[in-house]
Amino acid sequence: MKRSLITVAAAAVLLFATCGGAAAQGIEKGQIEFSFSLGYFDLDVGNVNASAWLVLGQAAYAVTDRLEVGGLGGYVNLDGTLDDENGTISAWMIGPVVQFNFMPKQKWTPFVGASYAILHGSAEAGKQDTGNLLDSRWSLDAGIKYYPVEHVGIVTAVSYGKIAIEEGNLDFTDPEDITLWMVSSGISLRF
Repeated sequence: MKRSLITVAAAAVLLFATCGGAAAQGIEKGQIEFSFSLGYFDLDVGNVNASAWLVLGQAAYAVTDRLEVGGLGGYVNLDGTLDDENGTISAWMIGPVVQFNFMPKQKWTPFVGASYAILHGSAEAGKQDTGNLLDSRWSLDAGIKYYPVEHVGIVTAVSYGKIAIEEGNLDFTDPEDITLWMVSSGISLRF
């Protein structure tokens, strides 16, 4: 994973270097923003104790200078202890997203957002396939976007969310108790 983070950082430096000299500004009405982020969170519920990396892609249209609406897609892989055995939970997600930018014309643009995603995943504990587990998730996000050049930026966010779990073989006693805090960071491209 360390190699992946170094690769992402090197790509960001390369993009900044090739886009040098452009005027720095934030999002504008009518632009489309694509962001690609890596996130991390811990899950400790029932008989599941796992750490996870999340890969998230997002595309949003600026309805106004401040308001963006769009969609997200991602993949999450949790490795840890399931049913007292080493196991994995993997899931794909897709859904809508909305963001409100507080200072859209600035290099530093604080934002808040919300998203909902339908999840499809499965879990394996030891040699046992525990079946489809995940149903949906929502999150509230707060973060900052930094645009050192006109079309390229860095986005960092903290997210609070809940995951609803389908009936399965793992012992999730109450889906409402599955709360996540996640930290993510990535690259933003605007056109």
